[in-house]
Amino acid sequence: MNISSFLLAFLFTISGHSESTLIVMLEILTLFQHMVTFRIAIPYHIAIIKSNRKYYLAVVQSSPNIDISTSINPSRECIPIEKLFNSTLMSMTQFQGIKFYHIPCQTHYDLNCFIDEAYLCLRTNDRHANCVEF
Repeated sequence: MNISSFLLAFLFTISGHSESTLIVMLEILTLFQHMVTFRIAIPYHIAIIKSNRKYYLAVVQSSPNIDISTSINPSRECIPIEKLFNSTLMSMTQFQGIKFYHIPCQTHYDLNCFIDEAYLCLRTNDRHANCVEF
């Protein structure tokens, strides 16, 4: 996997009582660096890492912990929606197309997440799309 000179971490805290909280962190990498530590004082539920214009699902947890160790590999990539939908679905407005977002979750068994211009969607254990604004 190609690693860029920097990583962006998007950390989401999900609440049933208010809007999701998003924290973005930047980490500049040195030559041959393969390990990164993001330090954050608040708990979070979801961590997405951006590297080389690709997004990867790093962490999903129902009970947020502060200290977590994980790895990023190609199988954890959040696939762009354009690679999952045909041209007919892509030509729909976002409002029309979002009702079809469950289809990739049901047909792509190795899919963890996907992303469009406004949403990050995670595949649930029941093979539905659970999307947050991104």
